Amino acid sequence: IPSHKPGDYFTRCLESLDAQDLDVSLYKVYIALNGPQHPYEDFILETLSKTSFNYQYFHIETSGVSNARNLLIADSTEKYLVFVDDDDKVSKNFLRTLYLLRHPNSIVASNVQSFSIEDPISPNYVGKFIDKTRKTNFKNLYESRKLLSSATAKLFPRSILTDVQFDTSLKVGEDSYFMACLAPSIINI
Repeated sequence: IPSHKPGDYFTRCLESLDAQDLDVSLYKVYIALNGPQHPYEDFILETLSKTSFNYQYFHIETSGVSNARNLLIADSTEKYLVFVDDDDKVSKNFLRTLYLLRHPNSIVASNVQSFSIEDPISPNYVGKFIDKTRKTNFKNLYESRKLLSSATAKLFPRSILTDVQFDTSLKVGEDSYFMACLAPSIINI
């Protein structure tokens, strides 16, 4: 989880990860605060102290989600990785379902929904695509390219992340570029 000047949404994100129905011994949460350290580090550490999952916390001075994600990829050791943003709230079966569907050289994409105080929960463009194509067996990555626009809410085998990093020079479109760089290593979504 990359985080920059986190607010209350960060607490909701960690609470949803703490409520997972996957045994906590099977996952670890990595958090990288990027940018100003104070007062955000105290807030993050206080929030983490209320969780039951294993975690590792980092601070890097340089702001940017790509910097944070590259650090987290490099310093994590697990066979599979899932990117979550600090304002995401995940369902209780999120990690278990991704884990059950894992396969080497394949990405597992979860359904994504948007929500806000004013709006009820509704599918975003990825969620709508997943709902529409739920029983489709894609013949190639081109047919499932909408799933490659974002790196979040997906499970990645570490084996396909070894030679690819997020481009720290990009401020917009970094997820899409990262996913395009990964595409040659992806067998299935």
